[in-house]
Amino acid sequence: PPFAPTAITETDHASEGGDDGLAGRVQLRWLASPSMTIDIAADASRRRSTQNATHVDAIDPRFGILPALDSLIREGRLPGPEITDALASDDWLTSYAGGSNSIAQNVEGLSATVTKNFGGHNFKLIAARRQLRSHVATDLDGTWFAILQGDFSERHRQSSAELQASGIFGRLTYTAGLFALGDWTRTRSLRGAGRIDVLYLCGCFYLPSARPVAFYPRRRLSGSSYAAFAQGSLRLTDRLSATLGGRFSHERKRTEAELVQLDPDTLEPTDIVLRTGANRGRWSSFTWRAGFEFQVTPDVMLYASAAKGFKSGGFNARPVVNLPNLGVNQFDPETAHTYEAGVRSEWFGRRLRLNATAFHTNYRDIQLRQQTFFGGILTTLIENAARARIRGVEVEAAAKLSRRLTASLAYGHL
Repeated sequence: PPFAPTAITETDHASEGGDDGLAGRVQLRWLASPSMTIDIAADASRRRSTQNATHVDAIDPRFGILPALDSLIREGRLPGPEITDALASDDWLTSYAGGSNSIAQNVEGLSATVTKNFGGHNFKLIAARRQLRSHVATDLDGTWFAILQGDFSERHRQSSAELQASGIFGRLTYTAGLFALGDWTRTRSLRGAGRIDVLYLCGCFYLPSARPVAFYPRRRLSGSSYAAFAQGSLRLTDRLSATLGGRFSHERKRTEAELVQLDPDTLEPTDIVLRTGANRGRWSSFTWRAGFEFQVTPDVMLYASAAKGFKSGGFNARPVVNLPNLGVNQFDPETAHTYEAGVRSEWFGRRLRLNATAFHTNYRDIQLRQQTFFGGILTTLIENAARARIRGVEVEAAAKLSRRLTASLAYGHL
């Protein structure tokens, strides 16, 4: 920075954009019997990195907190030159950001798969668990004062289990199973407390009796997902086969948000909860897929399919002070119906490959993220838009012109 660091501005002199990571994975397979195998896998990763520093292109000292800071600097009550556009650097490699800038992340996972064969039919049990611990801090304003400091911590864990059965009954090839997943997340964010850092700790802007209440949001999220599924492909004739599948899904989610007061002298969290917000929801859906494949000749195949997809509903989990229930609003599930038809073919002794596909997708209640103002505060919300439609065609060709020369062509229209 253009002045000696003080208690307000601290820099760790770390290399910007540096990445230091370590990851490992181990797998073990036990051949328990001629018809049974057990696979166990474990992995872990550790990351300690720095993000790229925020570069400021322009500074307008008339807005935000800058007039107050410049006034204190002119009075000699804060260090450094005034924050004006003259201090915005034209050099992309220059940044005066002096706040925290770090990424610390640990991820661990463990899974086990038991596979058993009974008379040509496979039964598989899969169990897995993963957990994450993460802390990210960044100086978002790019100046030597921590006006807007991002500080985000997260803990997450999830467990899942799946039971599968697959095999062949005559002309029928099938897969069926059950699935369950549960997850738990805790987050806290100190973003926005940076400007209060400057004004509190310098002891020169707010009187103790006039200090605004400083707080940070804390969130708890949990959910569970259950499903039953089955899909089969039946050879109707030697050249015609049909596929039909279905899945029933049930989702449950819950979220709670709190605004926790910070100590006015140290800006450390207290046990005082200022406001709370909560929401919960359940969603169920039956999704399916149907299609057929027709082998016109050994080198030409036609196919068509239709399917329905489902994306679970959820909540806006970012607390907004001026909104009822802290803005923890619910959005509905998103569904999609898609239709596809195409040809896969090879010609002239497999020297020419020609494939073509046409598709059409209809979305309902599509989930979109938007930024909007509530009570003068800019916030991000997810809401359901009305509908969307996507249509297109794709064509690809590859020709073997000689033993050493191949030409290819791909075309898409969306």
